[in-house]
Amino acid sequence: MMLQKIATILLVHIILATSITVTGAVGTKDGVHVVVTFPFMLKDVENILCDGDTVYSLVPLGVDPHEYQITPQDFEILSKADLIISTAHTPFETNIKKLIGDGVLKAKLIEIPNIPGIKFLEHPLSGTINYHGLLMDINNYLTFIENVTNTLTFIRHDCSDVYRSKFEEIVSRARVAGVKKLLKDRVAVIDSPILQYLVNSLGAEVKHIVQIEHEVPITPKDIAKAEDVVKTYGNKTIMVVLKESIARASLNDIAYRYRVPFVELPNPLSYNSILGYHESVLEMISQDMMSPVPLDKSDVWREGYYLVYVAVGLALIVFIVLFVAKKH
Repeated sequence: MMLQKIATILLVHIILATSITVTGAVGTKDGVHVVVTFPFMLKDVENILCDGDTVYSLVPLGVDPHEYQITPQDFEILSKADLIISTAHTPFETNIKKLIGDGVLKAKLIEIPNIPGIKFLEHPLSGTINYHGLLMDINNYLTFIENVTNTLTFIRHDCSDVYRSKFEEIVSRARVAGVKKLLKDRVAVIDSPILQYLVNSLGAEVKHIVQIEHEVPITPKDIAKAEDVVKTYGNKTIMVVLKESIARASLNDIAYRYRVPFVELPNPLSYNSILGYHESVLEMISQDMMSPVPLDKSDVWREGYYLVYVAVGLALIVFIVLFVAKKH
């Protein structure tokens, strides 16, 4: 472990000394260079920036940030950053904080969970604070955007009017999305912790999260709990899942059997804007949530399979009756 730390520090100093050029990763020397750790913040920060400012995401779209490791190119970009914005959730973000604490990186650091005014929700299964998807809540999102705006103004005073004007535009847009409580008075079962803040922001109370934590296996007990919620709350219940969820088929089956709404959403990490994702979700839910839950192919096959058994059974009964009648 000690050798690994020493190697990391040596790598950082070598990279800083050699000053590798990264085309398009940083802007002019007069602007503020911002680095976001996750891509879903990229456009939200970009929409505030002044001329000459730049923003860059370390994790590319579609890549699992839990598995991401800092590359030599990342170190070069981080070394030129004036501001780094982190979710303070993954191992590579912990490394960034340490590099700043050790004085290797000189950027100002914003860690989203530490922003004053950010509200937290408890995971209904574990009772612990859910740190996933904090900014999917519109109020948390606005608190975050205001904090970034104030920080940019502190770093670059000459653009304060620009930052403030763009901030107000984002506030107006976010408030339009925030008033649409499409899931008001509903009780929700969701498959992933990353959806809790979003679904709560839309007006529903999340009673069960099938997967307790990232990479923790889903058990039959977790699925059974989802069905218990539907039995308790009936048609007030709504199922909300990510499209690639491993719990999708099981929850779809429960939703179909109890005739409750079932909504599939894309992964937020496939978007480069939190507000853009929220707006897309509003459109998806308004169009689809009240539609009857369709059977997927496995359900269709299964029901057809049962019909075959019934037909064969009836044919067998008729054959036996005719055979017995013939004997007599």
